[in-house]
Amino acid sequence: MRRFTTPLALAMTLAGCSADAITDPQAMIDTPVWAAVPVPFTARCELEIQPPTPVGPGLIHQIDSGTCQATHLGRATLVSDKIINVVAGTQTVEATFTAANGDELVGTGTGTSQLVGPGRVAFTATIAFTDGTGRFADATGQATLTGEADLIAMRSHMSATGSLEY
Repeated sequence: MRRFTTPLALAMTLAGCSADAITDPQAMIDTPVWAAVPVPFTARCELEIQPPTPVGPGLIHQIDSGTCQATHLGRATLVSDKIINVVAGTQTVEATFTAANGDELVGTGTGTSQLVGPGRVAFTATIAFTDGTGRFADATGQATLTGEADLIAMRSHMSATGSLEY
């Protein structure tokens, strides 16, 4: 009886002998079959600005909410919760994107803002994805948020560009 080695079996045997092979059985159990790979993340959002609340000298608490079209979430909602230092033109932000199925992607970060016209403020922030639910439970990554707020109409638009691992 002749035995034929298939190319797949031969490749698996040779791979097991390579220097990169995992040889510790416990490491094989602890290493997930899948590994998170960074993927591009983009979003375009239209938001309504809720009236800000003073929280200290030169500090306001502001919440913006609305809808986005975002990669990996599809049509989603966004709630952006900020503390803005109007004197220094800085802000801290927590952004929660919620997909149609309820999965959430949460990022926190800091940014700047500046007056660019009567009642118009341009802003930029960098957020790190730090939390989430559902398929985003272990998500990591970061994004740069840029946009402009119309403080007279109480509306803003924002775009996000970055990467995500989940």
